[in-house]
Amino acid sequence: MHSFSPDFKFRGSRNYVHGTDMYTAIVDAAAAAGLHPDPAPLKLTIRRMARTQLEIHICDPGEAQDKPGNAAVDFSFSVGGKPVAGWLVEIGRPVTGRKDYDEAMIRSRCSISEKTITLAGTLDFEPIEIISSMATHINTLTAPPIGARKWVFTRLDLTRPLGPADSGDVEVKIVQSMGGILTKSAVSLTGKPIGSIYFSLAEA
Repeated sequence: MHSFSPDFKFRGSRNYVHGTDMYTAIVDAAAAAGLHPDPAPLKLTIRRMARTQLEIHICDPGEAQDKPGNAAVDFSFSVGGKPVAGWLVEIGRPVTGRKDYDEAMIRSRCSISEKTITLAGTLDFEPIEIISSMATHINTLTAPPIGARKWVFTRLDLTRPLGPADSGDVEVKIVQSMGGILTKSAVSLTGKPIGSIYFSLAEA
């Protein structure tokens, strides 16, 4: 088991740790542990909004560990054909820093048709930032939140981990809406499906 305590920052005006930073921290922690994910499914599920710092726990390939009872996030991928499980656990230490997230820049380059949002070309953002921002925008336009609620990133199912070349020619299409509070969107890169991203309507 490997444990890491990155310094998470809130994005923009948010008061919770964003899923994009969770994804990036997991990938960085895996690399620091000498674990290089296979070009195979990667899953990330955010069980609840995290408003304090998080500790990352990553099992060794094939290692079996019980899920911590206070896990806010669980994730999985594979290394050398063996499953790797991990969790993000809130540790109560406050998040004190903030970082910019110029989603307007991303959205200004996108085109929209009904429940589909498309980015042609590339942008100087991390692929997960682009995908999440596009999904947030199409969900908000399709079903505008009321009051203090907003659409938040809660789950990611990829056929493979994202790479540096995945920051352009992106399409996000809402393919399922469940009870008006949960959506599933299909994600394609350069015309090829790479998985799904899920959003939930929550008090934020």
